[in-house]
Amino acid sequence: MSLEALASVNPDRLLLMENSENKMVDSKVWNNMNAVKNEKIYKISNVDRPM
Repeated sequence: MSLEALASVNPDRLLLMENSENKMVDSKVWNNMNAVKNEKIYKISNVDRPM
């Protein structure tokens, strides 16, 4: 989903798969979303587990 499409939904909470290339924090669109303003972002790091 694009950032613009996500902003049009403007969720109250977000579950975010985080990676080293995450550059959304610098975006005005990102920073104006309800979940970001209310600090309701839940981040998951991609962790590889041995089988």
